[in-house]
Amino acid sequence: MDNLIVIEPEDCDSYQLPEGVLMVGRSDQFLSIGFMEVEPGRSLGKQVSPVPGIFSQVEGKPVFRIEGRGEPTEVALSKGETVKVPSGIPYTVTNPSTGKCLVSWRFEGDVSGMFEKLKEQFPLIPPEPSKKTRKKR
Repeated sequence: MDNLIVIEPEDCDSYQLPEGVLMVGRSDQFLSIGFMEVEPGRSLGKQVSPVPGIFSQVEGKPVFRIEGRGEPTEVALSKGETVKVPSGIPYTVTNPSTGKCLVSWRFEGDVSGMFEKLKEQFPLIPPEPSKKTRKKR
């Protein structure tokens, strides 16, 4: 149990994207974890990761479009479901609904370069004073 890392969206650094919010809880050469919130009726642009990604539905009904050999595959996640996207495979995430869509993500390996580029492009959302602060362990 020593390797268990639990984060909540309010524990993350949040970046405003045109399509939603990227929340980064941790990102280093070994592990990156966080959340993404996709605005209703919007899609996050095509992404490609150098390591496999594991995505879990937290709220709403996200749809993943995963490209690969042959025709792209669409995977709609329902409550508590997870999808694994292989490394090097392009994917997009869409929120086809009119409500909130929140997805947790986890990459085991170095994707910190992907997030550094995003941090340069998009503004950090200042934390709200009422939100809890990160607990140091």
